[in-house]
Amino acid sequence: MVIDEMSIKSGKKPGQPTKLTPKLQRKFCDLVAEGNYYQPICGYCGITYACFREWMTRGEQDKDADQVTIYSKFFDAVARSNTIAEVNAVQAWQKCLNNPDNPDWKAARDFLARRYPDRWSSKEERKCSGYLDINLAKLSDEELNKIAENELSVDELRQLYDEK
Repeated sequence: MVIDEMSIKSGKKPGQPTKLTPKLQRKFCDLVAEGNYYQPICGYCGITYACFREWMTRGEQDKDADQVTIYSKFFDAVARSNTIAEVNAVQAWQKCLNNPDNPDWKAARDFLARRYPDRWSSKEERKCSGYLDINLAKLSDEELNKIAENELSVDELRQLYDEK
């Protein structure tokens, strides 16, 4: 194996060049701005979703460290594109609201609720009821806290109990 001089100076191992190019970033961000979801965009752009997540994580870390890299630029561009998608959907919704005979306002509302649930979804509480034959005294405080915070599914709860 031959290691080039640049790799020795930088301390980095040689490898494949990144697929993150300005052209791919533009293509990716245009699709985000149109309201597409990340996984289909990744497939369309020829990258894996894991690769995208890695770029975003690296970009956020670089940004937090005040480093300007292709990854921090990508992270910022994706964030801007998400903002554009949300603003465009709100504008489309507003246009529909001005025309009450237009049923498309529901599509804009539903898009916003699904894409940005923390801001646009219905805040109604959903409650489930039922009976689980589980002795809570057997569970640790940490496990009880997870139950209280709804961090465990019913199946996970049953599995925890069965292990005890």
